[in-house]
Amino acid sequence: MEQLVEDMKFHGLQPDTHFLTDLAWYYISKGYKDKAIAILKEIGGGNSQEFIRAHNKFFSLYASLGMANDVSRIWNHCK
Repeated sequence: MEQLVEDMKFHGLQPDTHFLTDLAWYYISKGYKDKAIAILKEIGGGNSQEFIRAHNKFFSLYASLGMANDVSRIWNHCK
């Protein structure tokens, strides 16, 4: 999976937020929580339009990772 993302970037294709959140779900399901967290950090967050549209995915991802502070941050951002 990592090689696929690197190949995409090498060819000038930037994976979108939805692709990256799906990849994070895959990593969580396989027990690679550190890789999922790295993806979430790469995505960043804040006020980007893509982040706002995918807030429900972030909320669930952070909850699955047991990251209560980030769940609260997403929740407050959505209010």
